[in-house]
Amino acid sequence: MTRSERIALAAVVSLFALGYALYLILQGERRKGAILIASSVAAFVVVIGVIVPAFNEAGTYGYTSAYGDLLSRPWLIPGRLVTPPLAPILAMAAADGLARISSRMHEATATRFTAAVAAACVVLSAFVPGRQPLWRVFAPGITA
Repeated sequence: MTRSERIALAAVVSLFALGYALYLILQGERRKGAILIASSVAAFVVVIGVIVPAFNEAGTYGYTSAYGDLLSRPWLIPGRLVTPPLAPILAMAAADGLARISSRMHEATATRFTAAVAAACVVLSAFVPGRQPLWRVFAPGITA
């Protein structure tokens, strides 16, 4: 394994540990989860902020420019989450999460909850169109 592969593996392991820490917190192990969150975030920051730039010829982390505009304007992050590369992944994750949440409810409550969430999604998609090509159909003068 090369040095760059070991560094990338360290970053991925720290992110995996973060996910496991969230699982621990959900299982009631708050202290262990909080310690693991703090240590994994610290490890990720050290790997990305110190180690990767040290081995890069330019002395920087090469991907910060790709997200520089989002970091300077964090209110744009929710809009970028629904852009084409991430939208299908987020939609499937939301559907899976909704199914898991509703499976823990009584049947009548689950039906109403699922219908309410679906209705909220439809309403939100009408008001937050993003980069949807079909939205141009409703532009003034399209039928003239």
